[in-house]
Amino acid sequence: MLNFLNKPFKKDRKVLIIVLIAILIVVAISISSKLYQLDFWNENKQDFYVDDIPMMTTLDAYKFTRHAEEYREGIYDTSIMDKKIFYPEGAHFPDPVPLISVVIEKVSTLFDINLHKAAIYTIPFMFGLFVIPLGIYFYLLGYPSLGIFGGLIGMFAPMYAGRTSLGRIDADSMIVFFMALASLFVYLASTVRDDKKWKLYLYSSFAGLTIGVFFYWYHHGVFNIVYLALLIFMLAISRFKIKEIVIASILFIIFTNPYYLKDSVFQMIQSIQVYLFPIKSSNFDYFFPNVYSTIGEAKRSATIGESLAYVVPNIYIAGLGLISVGIFAVRNFKKCIPLAPLFALGLMTFVSSNRFSMFLGPAVGVGIGYIFHVIISNINFKFKYEEYLKIGLSTVLAFMVFGIFLLAGYSKFSYKTGPSIVTPIYDVFVEMDETLPKNSNILTWWDYGLALIDAGDFNAFHTGMTQASPKTYLIAKGLTSSQKDLYNFTSYLDRYGITELNDFIEDNYTLEMVLDNISNFDEGPVDNKTYVLYTNDMIGKYGAISYLSFWDPKKGVSDPRGFDQLNCSLIQDNILTCNGFTINLNTGIINNRVTLMNTYFTQAGNIIEKIDYQFSSGYTLIINTSGRGINAVYLIAEKDIDSSFIDLFFLNQPNPELYELVLDKYPFARLYRLKEKGGSMPIGVTDNDTN
Repeated sequence: MLNFLNKPFKKDRKVLIIVLIAILIVVAISISSKLYQLDFWNENKQDFYVDDIPMMTTLDAYKFTRHAEEYREGIYDTSIMDKKIFYPEGAHFPDPVPLISVVIEKVSTLFDINLHKAAIYTIPFMFGLFVIPLGIYFYLLGYPSLGIFGGLIGMFAPMYAGRTSLGRIDADSMIVFFMALASLFVYLASTVRDDKKWKLYLYSSFAGLTIGVFFYWYHHGVFNIVYLALLIFMLAISRFKIKEIVIASILFIIFTNPYYLKDSVFQMIQSIQVYLFPIKSSNFDYFFPNVYSTIGEAKRSATIGESLAYVVPNIYIAGLGLISVGIFAVRNFKKCIPLAPLFALGLMTFVSSNRFSMFLGPAVGVGIGYIFHVIISNINFKFKYEEYLKIGLSTVLAFMVFGIFLLAGYSKFSYKTGPSIVTPIYDVFVEMDETLPKNSNILTWWDYGLALIDAGDFNAFHTGMTQASPKTYLIAKGLTSSQKDLYNFTSYLDRYGITELNDFIEDNYTLEMVLDNISNFDEGPVDNKTYVLYTNDMIGKYGAISYLSFWDPKKGVSDPRGFDQLNCSLIQDNILTCNGFTINLNTGIINNRVTLMNTYFTQAGNIIEKIDYQFSSGYTLIINTSGRGINAVYLIAEKDIDSSFIDLFFLNQPNPELYELVLDKYPFARLYRLKEKGGSMPIGVTDNDTN
């Protein structure tokens, strides 16, 4: 009855040539998009380069460039703990060294360029390679244009284009490629005929090798288990003998490297916990909030429409493509099973993090391609080479639809994004490396930790690789509390890290008791190499920092604090007009009803004038000025005015007994050194030990 939906085309050498040419064109388009972005970077070097070092568009990128340097120097050692990313306890190095870092180092050496340039010239250009296995897969199914549609629409979908943009040195650029290639080999293994069983073992080995290299690239062992199970399932339903399935499975495991397979079960449980069912896995979870709830890309979209918009901004077209690929999968169920892991990841965007929508693009593209395939395959051209004409037409249509998507703004060919760290802040990191003692310990918010230790010889208390620990909560607490509390929290972490927290929990300490114990810690830092770094990005992140800081473990909610940055357009007769607020600086009254306790006028982040009003309660106003007028205005609630962030970053009012300002690059950054307390020594160290 519905046979018109299933009309695959023939598969021969001519069709394969058409498909391969189309695939090469798609790859060429993907490369040209990155060259276009690179031209934009080179035309705006002041925004994208510090000296000869290009900035990255993801903060995780600096992990790979740092490991590339360690790999080059022969000091990458998985047998020791990496204290630079999680000082002082340390965290495990990725084992083995990430393939991304190896590629960066080899390209850097081959072309005699710095590691950061090697990174941006290499990794992002790989983002379109997934069209090769995807195109071949659908050619084998008899629907050659579907892979081309999936490639063109998938690689330029907003989320995928964003997560694989120039400067985004991360595993994302090749995840779809490895998954599609492994799926292709699993499919080929399941279609082997009885008289060519050697091909079964060959394709199973290739599938295992693909997943093995994928682990080397991504370090997520969950795919080892998923694709092993997929291979076994496909061979079982294809009626292979048990002996053949066992041999194929053993070959798969051998080529994935069974040494790393042992960690796969744990990683699968961990992934399920983080993205689907955030259950409590340790005592720490009962005390501290979930850091992932403050990370934008880890959040779930509010509606299905928002999730679809990450694939195609026109959600009706995206929805139509999704429905269409669903129909195709039902009509070709067994043939589509090997692609299930890839498309299942895409569907996770509706129940988990919105980052998974990057995997939905190829599926929506395949669905749109299927609509055109059904239409064209049911047209009777009455022509000698009718089927080749249909194949060529459907392939050309893929490029035409892509062109329409470009004109409509649905595809992000020229996707541009600014660096994750603006050049003036990276300049600060470079200056720190030139002026601070080696192996200095830096407490700052986790976002910039990886870049900081890539730029210089520093130890970061937490980074983007280690932020999901109770330490992040304690740092947030310090940054939003008084200068004294920040000093004590930092000193405590400098000496002990979070190693004592398990002892506190086993001794039935409440959270209040833990915080009280740490906030009253009065031994100071270990030495004179401990610093607190404030950067101006923390203004926008203060809400997330506050959310973690004021978490209530009993209620499971937070009462975050913060401040408002006002958009002020006019000041006349000491009356300040700011987006809905009229602030009388003479009387200290806002909108004729809300009171101010005081107003600070600052220049270059230093107080030049302070006005005290007669009110005993109310808000505080900070007006940052320059010779040209007002730069920024901040309205701060009474309960937040004692925040160390306000004192040290906005006002430069350090307690001289606790802090020394060592680098002032306001409005971009300020760096303070924690002063030692009477030459105190680390716990457990005696005078005899130091002689």
